[in-house]
Amino acid sequence: MMFTEVDVFIGNNTLIDPQIYQYWLEGNTAQEASRLVRNKEKTVLGLVHEDLVISDILDQYRTFLLIEKLLPAPTQLSEQWTHQLTPTTQRILVEKYYDFEDSVIREILGKKLSGRNRKDLDDVSDKTAVGIKSCRRQFDNVKRVYKTVEDMSGNLSLNIQTNFLLPKNLAQKYAAVVYIANNRFETNKRKLQYLQFSDFLHCSTEMMANWSCSDPECKYEETAMDIDREFLQNLREFRVLLEREAIDEHKTLVMRILKAKVSDRKLADIDSMFKSLSRNVINIAYGLNHSKEMRDLFLDIVEKIIEPSKNAKLSVSDMTLLMTQYKEGPQFMEPFKTYHTDPDYSCAYVILKTETNGFEGHGLTFTIGKGTEVVVKAVECLKPLVEGKKLANIYNNFGPFWTSLACDSQRRWIGPEKGAIHMATGAVINALWDLWCKIEGKPLWKLLVDLEPEKLVSCIDFRYITDVLTKEEAIEILKKNRPFNKERGSVGLDMMSRRGENCVDNIWQKVTLDLRLAIIREEIGYENLLMVDANQKWDVNEAIEWMKQLTDFKILWIEEPTSPDDVLGHATISKALKPYGIGVATGEQCQNRVLFKQFLQANGLQFLQIDSCRLGGVNEILSIILMAHKFGVPVCPHAGGVGLCEYVQHLSMWDFVSVSGSMDNRMTEYIHHLSEHFTYPASAKSGRYLAPKHAGYGCELKEESIKYYEFPNGTYWSTKQ
Repeated sequence: MMFTEVDVFIGNNTLIDPQIYQYWLEGNTAQEASRLVRNKEKTVLGLVHEDLVISDILDQYRTFLLIEKLLPAPTQLSEQWTHQLTPTTQRILVEKYYDFEDSVIREILGKKLSGRNRKDLDDVSDKTAVGIKSCRRQFDNVKRVYKTVEDMSGNLSLNIQTNFLLPKNLAQKYAAVVYIANNRFETNKRKLQYLQFSDFLHCSTEMMANWSCSDPECKYEETAMDIDREFLQNLREFRVLLEREAIDEHKTLVMRILKAKVSDRKLADIDSMFKSLSRNVINIAYGLNHSKEMRDLFLDIVEKIIEPSKNAKLSVSDMTLLMTQYKEGPQFMEPFKTYHTDPDYSCAYVILKTETNGFEGHGLTFTIGKGTEVVVKAVECLKPLVEGKKLANIYNNFGPFWTSLACDSQRRWIGPEKGAIHMATGAVINALWDLWCKIEGKPLWKLLVDLEPEKLVSCIDFRYITDVLTKEEAIEILKKNRPFNKERGSVGLDMMSRRGENCVDNIWQKVTLDLRLAIIREEIGYENLLMVDANQKWDVNEAIEWMKQLTDFKILWIEEPTSPDDVLGHATISKALKPYGIGVATGEQCQNRVLFKQFLQANGLQFLQIDSCRLGGVNEILSIILMAHKFGVPVCPHAGGVGLCEYVQHLSMWDFVSVSGSMDNRMTEYIHHLSEHFTYPASAKSGRYLAPKHAGYGCELKEESIKYYEFPNGTYWSTKQ
């Protein structure tokens, strides 16, 4: 079969002049657009007849009218074949079509998107000097976007961005408009007329981020435009702040903080208005549970918060400071105090049993809940490397044995020497040290002190650290201090049990940044040490800027200011804060001796915080304490979880007796937490640990605690099912 005729179509990309498109969107006629073009392009179009310019503009206008039929659903532009449009042209068409004038939207804002209000757009056009055609297009676009996303869950701005192919900033503007429309907020009362669209945009963006449920699986099946019902219910709890005693306590907390930040005159102004302001804030928040009060939110804020603040001559910065402290004050009050609600303190627990002498070695690695099962599996993975070994062979070759456990050729692939497998190694190694101590009848710190330097150093794996510490240097450090071991051992017992006159509440505790430093300093004075903990929350520059603002509080250190793996970031922070006398402390999440070596080399920390469970047991910790001594950096162990206090007391004692010989700038964290579950719990008196006397490493759990809490067969778990 042969074809006698063939139809051939030749097409070119549709050319769009962005400037003429803009004139069309503004509602200009072809003649008006021609004058605008000629005025703008006098040099180029000086000899071109006006009819030709108008003809070209009319061609463009006809194209725009055809394309406009596709713009209500922008995704169709890339699917249709009638107009060959480049991606750039498609983007220009959509963005310009959906762009809007803030002044027009301010007039539309808060009104029902009804046909009647569309007919009244002539007034909007006159008031804003924007063409009626443009006003109608903007009105229709808002209504179209609203109808499209009104039943969608998830992030409102992202929904708009996805369905209308809008840039992020424009999608956020539409999100604010439809959010206000959906919740029917009043925006047109006389007292609100001075507010611009940018003001409502800011408020709506904050409300969507903090008041709405962006989770598609919202408990109450709310849409992205609804205020989270659970959030509204929680606001009811703040009515307790209206009670007389509560409002007085709240005021006292806020004023104590502001005292160091504002002038006496400002403080007096705030003092005089605080109670009325607080009542207004709480009543507005409580009223959000009712539709009428919800609609009047912006009006209430202006009348009950902004106007009284203006009358008190408080500036924007004054109000920002006041409301920041107002928000944070209740965290110190009952029932708003918050404690650790997320951690589920747990541990992977190891028991090593001997065949002949009946001794048992107990070791653990601390976890905070989910993930413990991974560490347990890692411990089980190491079982073949330990089971059946002769103790004499292990303890006579403890260094090589540690290496065989930490660096087994296949198992190290899921490390090496980091993560769950390394924590499991630490649990097994710690159990071996506990067993050795019990055989010798000594607490760990005493066993370490009594071992000959050569014997102790033979327990250390020096791979990767000989560029900063060799075996010979380690032996020399220990030998140099050995003549003082007996003296320091007895003195250490005395100092750790009796000294501590300057400690607050008899126990040294670190203080996190969440606490208001002004209150803390007022309570403890400037003669006591104050440390803050960022818990890895900041980027490097952010950490520096935050701490520079806190220099007046004479802070000794900032703990974990950024990622625990960022050695150079810590070094940058350390260098920047050195002129202010603020040190950097880190280490509780450092994975191994190599990372600590780099921190020391880079001067990335001034206080080294070992964690006895994250590292590969005592063997590795010995090398880190010795490296820290060589660099002149004090070791301040991290503690407070399951068994950490019981562990680190031994390490600090050995550091003092055999290595540093000093307690200057050395502190060991202590929290009386879960100690009731240990056979020989750590104890403290007058701000000092009492040196352990019982044989072992100190982490043997009581048998009844194991029976009750062991997962999943313990009594505790069976009663929860």
